[in-house]
Amino acid sequence: MADIRETLRREPRHFGALWGQATMLRQLGEYRRALRILARLAAICPHLPGLQEQQLSLREDLEGGGLSE
Repeated sequence: MADIRETLRREPRHFGALWGQATMLRQLGEYRRALRILARLAAICPHLPGLQEQQLSLREDLEGGGLSE
């Protein structure tokens, strides 16, 4: 995560770093934060393959019962 934070500090629109950060946050159970990162990514690269599916999946996880912030 520290490497990703540094990359995003240098280049806030780095879609690979944003994607990686969202993936790690999801694995850590931080679904809301992951969804916020994917929203940032959608603003930068809305047609990234798999992006809409990830957003939908995270929303479903959140609706599934009070998962982590």
